[in-house]
Amino acid sequence: MNRNLIEMNDYFSFLLEQSLTAATTSAYVDMTEYGSAAFACVAQASNYNVVCQVMQATTTAGAGAKTCTNGPQSGTVTLTGDGSTLQGDVIEVADRDLDVAGGFKAVAIRMTPTGTVNGGCVLTRGHCRHASASMPS
Repeated sequence: MNRNLIEMNDYFSFLLEQSLTAATTSAYVDMTEYGSAAFACVAQASNYNVVCQVMQATTTAGAGAKTCTNGPQSGTVTLTGDGSTLQGDVIEVADRDLDVAGGFKAVAIRMTPTGTVNGGCVLTRGHCRHASASMPS
């Protein structure tokens, strides 16, 4: 086990797999102590597309929510359904991609399908600014 990896990253299921019938937004997560986030989004084999967008807000309650349009993929990817293959992609954002001047510090993922499809997302936050305490050996 790589102790540094555990101390530097925070992994968790973010938007549990579910039947998506309309735009669905996950809970917002505070990025104050983290420098980056990666959303790994997946959708079942389907003929429908799923647009995945990173959202940003000023609080974890979603205050002032808006799309995050900065970053390598402009905060959006589309999972293109071909009817036969599980679709997946990763959207990465850094803290500098948020509207920090406007007080935005929380992120979420919004998944919008063009029809009913099962999908979900896992979030990894990285580059923790304060390494967690560890027990002496």
